[in-house]
Amino acid sequence: MLPRWESRIGASVDGLVIDPQLLTRSWPAGVNLASLEIDPQPLLSIYSLPELVNMAEGILEIKSPVRMYRPLTNYIASQQLKQEQGITTIPPQTASTNPDIHRQFFSHIWQTHFDQMQQGMAVLRKSWCDYVVYTPKQMFCQRIPYCHQYYLQQLLGPIRFFLDSRIDPFLPVGRRWPLPDPSTFAGERQNIEYTIPNLTT
Repeated sequence: MLPRWESRIGASVDGLVIDPQLLTRSWPAGVNLASLEIDPQPLLSIYSLPELVNMAEGILEIKSPVRMYRPLTNYIASQQLKQEQGITTIPPQTASTNPDIHRQFFSHIWQTHFDQMQQGMAVLRKSWCDYVVYTPKQMFCQRIPYCHQYYLQQLLGPIRFFLDSRIDPFLPVGRRWPLPDPSTFAGERQNIEYTIPNLTT
């Protein structure tokens, strides 16, 4: 989705979704899948972070407010009503979806949360993100597909401007990366090799 040289644009996500069957290496003593649900840190003694990112099917974004967000409360109620009336809604599934339709379908999600997920999926090259919101009384979970055109049209420009004007001027030489015209990588998609940028050159 993003080319390898776009390495200064980062992402912070709350988790990676990995099929346990892909974790085939021997576990350290006392470590098993059940214990990893409590503390996933031992995985990093078996696999490198890039390996885990490559194995992941998708990512997680988790929010834990005191109360359920009002747009989500309204959305849950409307979905229950549609279900009772036998009305089916089909969410967008592919990265080629019209970005306006894509955003409109998920308008019940705060704009900042939606953009955060799209950014994380773009950088980590994942096709979906599980959006989880839990409160002491309620839990909401929805799978959000990646929309490449939304990312290119709505997010990449402001991110590049912020990096150019607010971050790069303060970075030492060797930690600055040039950013070519985004049209040169508009067609890039999944399965691009994950690499760690060399920060020493």
